[in-house]
Amino acid sequence: MHAHVVSWLDAVEYQVVAPKLGYERLTDVEMATLQRPRDESVAEYGGAFAKANGWAACLTDNQKAPRLSDLDALAGADHMRVHYSWASHEIHADAKSWVMNHETDGPVTFRNTGPSPRGMADAAQVALMSLVQVTENTLNTAPDADDRPADLILIEVLHKLLDRAWTAFSSADAAVEA
Repeated sequence: MHAHVVSWLDAVEYQVVAPKLGYERLTDVEMATLQRPRDESVAEYGGAFAKANGWAACLTDNQKAPRLSDLDALAGADHMRVHYSWASHEIHADAKSWVMNHETDGPVTFRNTGPSPRGMADAAQVALMSLVQVTENTLNTAPDADDRPADLILIEVLHKLLDRAWTAFSSADAAVEA
């Protein structure tokens, strides 16, 4: 299971930063307990399985662990990547976010230096839209898709929930801006 790999990767990262955080490092026994199932999973599924997103290596032409953009393309949602990139400027620090992320409160304009609820409606909508598209694509391309007509109802329900979520996000965003 790839969860074993992720647990191991998290533990390795934790070991590096634990002293800086003032935390005790995991013991050798604890690390070995995490490494054993990780190693078994990698032995069963191959070296690419040892990496982030390695669970999806079998879906790629080169059998390597894909990046998130590769998964977008595999799901047929790569055209949404531009929205993800734009929304990332609102969340993650980079040169463009410095230009974009400022707020005005009355006569005062200031730069955001931390989390803000403003402007989250678009990012949330795009994230949900991507989730719905990936789910829809997965259900529609499953080998037994023709044997599961209830999935068509599920997809329709997901689209209706997406519409309701957009309305809720827009209302919340308007309330923050007011």
